[in-house]
Amino acid sequence: MATGQGVAMLIGHLLAVLATAVVLTQVETAVWLVREWLRPLLCPARPTRLLPVAPQLWAPAAERPGLVWRGLRRDRVRGPPTAGVLRMDSRA
Repeated sequence: MATGQGVAMLIGHLLAVLATAVVLTQVETAVWLVREWLRPLLCPARPTRLLPVAPQLWAPAAERPGLVWRGLRRDRVRGPPTAGVLRMDSRA
């Protein structure tokens, strides 16, 4: 005793279920792709093995850094610039 409306409703529901299944499949694929893309960020980093290095107590003369601070001269004048001092003297 199915009427025309009942058959149309049944077909409509079946099409909606099929469309939902297709959409869910696409969403599940997208979620798996995002998971694989984010995996390096979410997984803890693996420890690396450090190679032992023999300590070097001195460097050859060609590799020694120059002592730059010894070549720089320090400013000997302390206080305000001389132009400011002269201006103050000329007013007084």
